[in-house]
Parts: sequence; C-alpha cells; structure tokens
Amino acid sequence: MKRVVCLFIANYFVLLSFALAQTVHISGKVLNEDNKPLAFTTIRLNDGQQSTYSNEQGEFTFQISSGLPLVKLTLQHVGKQSVSKTIFRKDFSQKHLFILKDLSLTLEEVDINPRVRQTKTSNSSIVFDKETIEASQAFSLQDVLLKLPGKAAVAPDLNKVETLTLRGGTGTLGGSSLYNLNNSLGIAIIMDDIYLSNDANMQSRSVSRWGMTNATLSGVGYSDSYLGTQSAQTYDVAFQGIDLREIPVNNIESIEVVRGVASARYGEITDGAVIINRQAAQSPWAINIQLNGGSTSTSISKGFILPEKWGALNLSSNYTHSNADPRDKIKTFDRYNQSLMWTKRFANGIKNTFSFDHNYRNDGRRADPDDETQQMSVFKNKGISVANRISIPTGSRFFENINANINYSNSDQYSFKQYILNRGITAITVKDTTGIYKGYFSNGSYMAEEEIIGNPINFSARLDASATFVLGAHTHHLSYGVNYNYSNNGGKGVISDPDRPRWILNGGGNERAYDFEHLPAAQNWGFYVEDQISGTLLQKSYNANIGLRSDIQNGYFTLQPRFSSRLRWNDRWATTASFGISSKAPTLAHMYPAPVFIDIDLLKVYAGDLSKALYLVFTDKKILDNAHLKPSMASQAELGLEYQGKTFSSSLYSYYKHNWNGYETVNQPHWYRLPEFDYSVDNEGNNHLYP
Repeated sequence: MKRVVCLFIANYFVLLSFALAQTVHISGKVLNEDNKPLAFTTIRLNDGQQSTYSNEQGEFTFQISSGLPLVKLTLQHVGKQSVSKTIFRKDFSQKHLFILKDLSLTLEEVDINPRVRQTKTSNSSIVFDKETIEASQAFSLQDVLLKLPGKAAVAPDLNKVETLTLRGGTGTLGGSSLYNLNNSLGIAIIMDDIYLSNDANMQSRSVSRWGMTNATLSGVGYSDSYLGTQSAQTYDVAFQGIDLREIPVNNIESIEVVRGVASARYGEITDGAVIINRQAAQSPWAINIQLNGGSTSTSISKGFILPEKWGALNLSSNYTHSNADPRDKIKTFDRYNQSLMWTKRFANGIKNTFSFDHNYRNDGRRADPDDETQQMSVFKNKGISVANRISIPTGSRFFENINANINYSNSDQYSFKQYILNRGITAITVKDTTGIYKGYFSNGSYMAEEEIIGNPINFSARLDASATFVLGAHTHHLSYGVNYNYSNNGGKGVISDPDRPRWILNGGGNERAYDFEHLPAAQNWGFYVEDQISGTLLQKSYNANIGLRSDIQNGYFTLQPRFSSRLRWNDRWATTASFGISSKAPTLAHMYPAPVFIDIDLLKVYAGDLSKALYLVFTDKKILDNAHLKPSMASQAELGLEYQGKTFSSSLYSYYKHNWNGYETVNQPHWYRLPEFDYSVDNEGNNHLYP
C-alpha cells in the first residue's frame, strides 16, 4: 500500500512538471464608502478554494484557469458587510471594484441565518458570517452554534458547561454519555488556523475508579431563578472537547462548522470541526453591552492602521458575568478575555500575523449561610496563548506559497470542592503500596476537601506549501504539509489529605494523591498531500478534492484517504459526494490515569476508646498504564443534493458514519486470597492479633 501511494505521488509530480500554464489573472480593488483603500480584506475564491488578502492599496490578484466558465469571489473585512460577486469568463481580464459598507443596523438587508456552503474544507459546511454572528446576540460561541440544524433553541445559560457534538451526538450542545464524550473530543476547534487543544487537560479524579463519565469533579447544586433547582454540575472538560462558554465572539469574523468529510489538511478530526477566523484590519470603535436575565456582557474592540506601513493592529477585550439567581448570587460565572492581533505585509508579498490571547474563567459557588454543611466549589481556568503565522509567496512552480504557523499556550486550572462531614468513627487507609498494615481511626468530623491543580501546556507547529497549475481545462491547486503537536501537564495533580477523606471505600478504595508533574508528554506528527481540482466535465462545471493524510499518534501510524466532489448540472442543481477516514489521538487523561487503590478491611476493633482501637487493612495498588492506546478512528461517506433558486435555496445530505477504537472504561474483576485474623484483649485492654 505504501509503495503504491509513493508511486502515485511520484507520477503526479512528473505530470505536474509538464503542466501547461493556461492561466489568467483576476484582479480587483477594495474600497470603503469614502473611496479609500481597505487593506487586509479577506478575499475567497469559489467559497474558499483559494484565498488572499488585499494590500495597502486595497488591491488583490488571483491566478485561475482560462477555461473556467465563471468564478465566485467573497470579500470579508472587519466591521464591514460581506460581499459576494460572480464573475464570468468574458470579464476575467477586467479589474473589478468592490465597495464595502459599514456593518450596522441601518443596512437594508442582514442575513441572520447560517448558510450551507461547499468550501475547500468540506462539501457540507455551515458558515456563519459576521452579520449572522452579531444578529445572534451571543454571549459566547455556544449561543451561535445553537443555530445549527438539530440543536434546540434555548435561552443562553452560562452556568453549565457546553461542548459540541455533531452527527450522532445528543443533547442541547453536548452531553455526559460515553458516546458524547468521544464525539465531542473528535471535534476540532481551530482558531486562526491554530488548534485549541484539550489533550493536556487532566482535571478529573481517578478515571480508574470513577469511569470516564463520572470522573470529573462535580460542583454544588444551586437555585436558578429561571430554571429552578439545579443539581450539581461539572465544570471541567477532561476526556472531551473545549468548553464553548470560554470563547467570546465579539472579534470573530466567520465561523465554519464542518460536519462531513474534511480536507486532508486537518487531523484530529473524527467527528467534525469548528473553524474560526479573526482578522487584523482597520475598524471603528465597537462597544457592545448585552443583558439577558442575570447575565451581562461588555466588550470593546478597535482596529488601527499603523503609521509607516507597520500594518494593522486589533485590540479586543470582553468581560462576562452571570448570576444563576440574582436574588442570592450564590452561583456565578465570570469570564475575562483580551486579545491582540498585529498583521503586517513585508516586501515581496510576505504577510505575517502575530496574536496574543489571555483568558480567565471562574465557575464559583459560594457557601450558603443557611447550609450547615458549608458546601462550596471553585472551578478556574486562566491562561495565555501566543501564535505567529507567516505566508511567503515564492513564485516557484511547486512552492508558490509557503505558510508556517507556530503556537504556544499555557493554562492554570484549579478545581476545588469542600463539604463538612460528620460520619462518626471512620477507618482511615493511607498506604500507597501493596501490603497488609495497620490503619487508624478518625472521629469522622471534619471539613473534607477535594482539590485538583493542573497546568496544561500545548505547543504546535505547521508548515504548508501550495501551488496552482493548469492541465488542459482543469485547474489544480496542490498543497502539502507537515504538522507537530506537543501536550504536557505540569500541575500538582490531585491533592488529597489522608486524615480528611471525602470518600470512604467508594468503588473499592479511598482516594490518594496523584502528581501530574512527572508524567510523560504526548507528541503527534501529521503529513498530508491534497489536490483541489476544478474545471469542466462533459460541459458541466465540477470541482473535486483528492487528498491523503497520515498521522503518527501515540506511536501508531494511520493512513487516511479523503475525497470530495461536486458536479453542477445547471444554474440551479448540483450533486455532491465524499468519503474519508480520520483519526484522533488519546489525551493525557486517557493514557495516564491515576493508580487504583483497593482497600479491603481485614479487622476492625473499636469499643469506644480510639487509643485502643485496632484497624487492619489490605491495600493493593494497581498502576494502570494506558500508554499503548491506539487513536480512535472514523469513516464517513456522504451524498448531497443542492438547489439554488431565485427565491430560496435548499440542500439535502445523507451520510453513513462509522466510529471504532473509541475510548471507554473497562471493568475487570480481580480475586484476592487473604488471611483471616482474630484478636484478643489482655487485662490492660491491649489488642493482640492472631492470623
């Protein structure tokens, strides 16, 4: 198989070297309503098959096949209404002028619904542009994605974790079932071409004892003024995808949701992707204040064109606060986000974008003065992300454009819960190795605490190259690249005080401390090659995407062919077909669960005097090493029918999806043969053991 693939690629490049450059250029200029040039406007050709940016004079150029009957250009700019235009072959040589209007409530028409589009990423993507995002009046990304087909239209609720599930997942946005955890984990959240990785998140109790669906530390129940009494919620997202409440939308220009077969460029994507685009460009001051029940959100942003051709700088800040019940303010949600983006064009068309992001989230539940158990919980996540993207046009036949991305993120995670216990005389086990030993008794009245401290660290790098060439009446956009991801967790881990255990013999053993700091890191590699072809076939326009991806995830090699196509029968009807295989690497939480401690009581002697009590216990420590875990896999086939009329448009997709090698908890029984013990009490009241 590998030999066949290598031979195919070699022949492909030989064919490429003899390609005839039957190409033409489409050029244009972008202006604002005052007829001034708009720099850094994003221009997409045929829904993203190619993309570029306008320069300081507002000018841009595309190279396309001279045999194409028409092309479609879509322009997006910060704070401007998006514009689309179809250009026919006879007008290719003209220079096209575009005037973008300011995005405001005074516009005659604003589209508030997302659109199903074919993009370079997928046949059946759902795209939210800036107008749709602003019309949703969203507090966070979760509110925007509620407009996806199949999602329930509910009021915003910032006091519950929301992760995304697609095609097979259930719930409002996510859910806590084992399938939903895997589905959510397989959906990549990609912002500015950078993966928001959750692979280093280990904020959970021992999954070996609790299982994946119950391992995350739960908070404390609370009263919601709109939804009534709410049971204890979990606020950590180990074993699953990103919490969508942590992503504000005030500085987002477009969101693409991939439900079907994705481009070979994207890995770690068994169940879909959310691709978020932000852009640094000149924009007016934008101040937004939202109120909804007990929730408020305030944001401010501004884009500057810097002097001396130093490019564009965008600053954005957001603060969101929510009270589940404003009458008592016991359960609250707070979020702070700040971002900085700087984009500059250098000589020879080189474009560089640097971004810095800071985030803070706190789900807090204060102790109720009327609660004698003094329950409270705190769940915090704060961190930074630094990224840089550079695009270099070279003019080379095989490397017309080279793109390099690099990203580093570091977060501090803190989960805490307290509870006053009064359970009476309690037997305590503390040994962290296997053997029989004497435990001790506690009076059972204390403040029990559960605490988890994590420090996820992620690093990623990507290098891509692309070239456009023409063979006959067919335009080929060839791209290929390599990516690397590193994940580690340097946190203190699970903090446990053996004198004040929260759980006693729950699931066969007591909780022990577990250190994250010395665990191995996860490292994954990916490689891909892809050809996006467009042209005419039997006088019908078509485009196809043929790609092959390979990943080395947790030491396992996978091959992932991807294919998608679209044939337009006439001006109104089109059909699509696609097939692909994809994979997702296990996270650190899957690979390195805390050891299991099996504590078996052998003898308990207590007659009212703790100084003369006797507790004999057997402890078995089982270290569960899941470092051998294979990546989870998925295959998907999709057929689609599209109609575009003058008054309405519609699309119908059918798909078959198969997931295997998913992650779950497996229980295995174990038999113990242990000695029996008896005891006697001497005249002085001392205990004596007899095996």
